[in-house]
Amino acid sequence: MFTIFNYFVFFLFRNIIWDYFVAGPSNRTPKRKVAASSLVWDVDSTAAFVKECVAGKGQVQKDDIPVKVWKEIHAAMKEKGHIFPWETCRAKFYQMNNYFANKMLCAGGVLGDIKWPHYEQFCEINDVPIDFEPAHDAARDIDLTPTKKRK
Repeated sequence: MFTIFNYFVFFLFRNIIWDYFVAGPSNRTPKRKVAASSLVWDVDSTAAFVKECVAGKGQVQKDDIPVKVWKEIHAAMKEKGHIFPWETCRAKFYQMNNYFANKMLCAGGVLGDIKWPHYEQFCEINDVPIDFEPAHDAARDIDLTPTKKRK
């Protein structure tokens, strides 16, 4: 016959001891998801991704790109050995396209002495002439040397 003490021991064993020793401590605290934009892509993966975006140029020019397009790009990259989820591919494209539109396009693809390696491909994706001259050329004159802190 079970008493209150027996129920307490069973509860203690099942919920505390079992979870800690059998299921392991990793069961107690879930891992945090890494934001897609914070993932670091190597040069080969980025080049393969941009090449796939250029190949599907007509589909990635839309304002609202369907999920099936990202899944196709994901499948093509997976065949080449670059395994990223389609959500990460989508986030990477929007990150790179925003960088192109907001920073590189007005600078002509060059900030200081540094040329962005994907400038020509994103010009092709966005139907911008490669010899596009920005209206204001101040972006090329940016001084990238560190400045002294103010007192």
